[in-house]
This record gives sequence, C-alpha cells and structure tokens, in this order.
Amino acid sequence: MPDEIFSPEEVTLVSGSTKKVLFSWEGGGADDGMYVQYEVLFDKKGGDFSSPLYTQVGDLGGVKRVTMQHAQLNNIAKLAGAKPGETVGVIWTVRTSKGDKSELYKPGKEIKITRYNGLSEMPEKLYLYGSATENGGQGGRIFGKREEGVFVIYTKLTDGEIYLKDGTNETATQIYFNNVQNIYQEGKGSIQVTSTDEYATRIIVDLNNNSLSFGTVTELRAIWRDTDQVFGADESNGYNAPSPFYYTEGGVFTLTVTPNFIHRNPWWGAGEYHDDGRYYFVAKVNGTEYHWRNNEQANAPTNSTPLSYFLINDKELWNYYRDVFWMMRDVFRDKLCHINIFAGEDGKMYHSIELAE
Repeated sequence: MPDEIFSPEEVTLVSGSTKKVLFSWEGGGADDGMYVQYEVLFDKKGGDFSSPLYTQVGDLGGVKRVTMQHAQLNNIAKLAGAKPGETVGVIWTVRTSKGDKSELYKPGKEIKITRYNGLSEMPEKLYLYGSATENGGQGGRIFGKREEGVFVIYTKLTDGEIYLKDGTNETATQIYFNNVQNIYQEGKGSIQVTSTDEYATRIIVDLNNNSLSFGTVTELRAIWRDTDQVFGADESNGYNAPSPFYYTEGGVFTLTVTPNFIHRNPWWGAGEYHDDGRYYFVAKVNGTEYHWRNNEQANAPTNSTPLSYFLINDKELWNYYRDVFWMMRDVFRDKLCHINIFAGEDGKMYHSIELAE
C-alpha cells in the first residue's frame, strides 16, 4: 500500500486540451520485488470506494502514477453530479494488487474539478428531437456522421424548438447549442427555429469547432454528365425542363421522370449523337451549388450491385472537372422512373431508381 499520494488540490478543465493531470504516489511496492499492479479509484466525497465512479489502471500497469486527460476528469466530475461549468469535489485513492491480494490506501485525497462548458465526450451517434421536427418530437431522427464530431441531417422544420441526444433511450444525454456562448452543452436546453415551408433544411452539427449551421435546400436536380442538361430536357421543351426533386419526409427527396439517353455531344460536332448514361445530382443550398456525386468512377450497375455503389457524397462544391459519376442502367431507357434520394434513417445518403410502370 502507498505511503502517500499526490495530486493537484484543484483543476480547471479546458475543452480539447491536450494537457494531462498527474496522480502519483510513493511506496507500495512489493518487498520481494514481485510485480504489483496499481489502480486509481475515484468516488464521491463521503464514499468508501466500494462502488467507485471511475477506475484507471496505473500507467503501464505497474508505474506509480496515472496521467489523465481533461476529458476523462470532465466525465468523472459529471458522474459526481457537476453540470458543465460547475465545480465538484471528488476523492481518489490507490489500490495495489499482487496475485489475489489487494490493498486500498485510505482515507484517500480530495481534488476539486471544475468542468468545462462543453460535452464530456464525443458521441458516436446523434439524434434530432424537438417540437419543430417532422414528427413533433415523437422519437429522434438520426444524423449522418461525416467524420468524428461532425454530423449532418436533411429534414423539414416547423416553428418550434430543436435539441439533440446521443441516443434514443431514457438514459441518453441531451445536448443543445448555447447560442449565447456559442458552445454545445449537456442539459435540458434547446434552440428556437422557424419553418422552412416546403423546403428541406440541411443541419450541420460540428462539435469539434462548436458550430451549428442551417441551410435551405431550394433546388435539387438530376443531371446528365454528357450535356449537363437536367433529366427530362429534350427538344420538345427546349432543353429547359426543370425536373426538380421535391422533399417528402424522413429525409427523402423524390423525382418522377423519363430518362432520355440520347444526347448530342458538343465535342463531337453538329448532328452527331451517342448514348451516355452518366449522371450526377446538383443541390442548391443557401444559394450555393453542391455536387452530389459518387466517390469513384464505376460501370453501370446490375441487379447484384451492392448498395455502396449508390452512396452519395454531398459535401463538395460544384466542380465540372471532378469526373466521378454513376451510370444509368439501359433498362430505364425511355421509361417513366421514380428516383429517390434517401438522407436518412441509417445515417447515410444513397439513391435508388426504379420503374414507375
């Protein structure tokens, strides 16, 4: 058992800090020189460590110290009952183990921890709740995860409030954006939003940089790569058919159109025609065009093509020279088709094409 343990009397945590806090001790080694494992235990003030809040194995198992990150201590303070920004006192001690025997240093040592105004840890999943959501808050809608800490969802909003959760069960942590301090916090807060009428809204939650952005999707079109004409455009309408998708619900955009494969390629000269089934999507969000495309060039799909072929990368600005597209199957030639884009239930974006007749 250690003779004495050491730590700061208090620590103020900083979100995203790479600094570490040292917990160390003297004594406690085995007289016979055998291997001893150390663990640091944290508990609420007045606790006896029989049900610790948190346990951390000593550095490299047998070294007489533990170095802890601010995020770990922030979580410990949360478990002790502190809200973001609050200070709480917890006690800690060291347990030494050798074989089947263990000893606990008592009475332990107190450290005061001030939580940072942010999240204890990055959620793996994120869900949208609130009275302004499509279902009036009756269950969460999952975000797509672009990268660690960055989430995106396409939805329709009404007048009301929205907030976030890291799960759908009763123990899930509620998260909201404090637009006064411009920071995400845990708790029963929310933000007010206004209706986007018939348009879908793109919401991007960036927990890494404490930003929340809303974008209105005013236009979404399917485009032929060869001529850059929208689906449905031909001589009968002066190659000017808008053929826009419209938003339904649950992250679904839909379009009913007859794809026409026959196009003039301006690089081939007047009067020469050929088939080209390459296509992509363009979305206009807050007036800026985004190229919704495939991640890599591919041949036309078959009945056994996996869903991954139809996945959509929605984050790039329009770039004519980014030459990656999907290929339309010949079976859809001159047939009325339903094209659906799902930005949806599984947190991913993909599309489907099927015959309407």
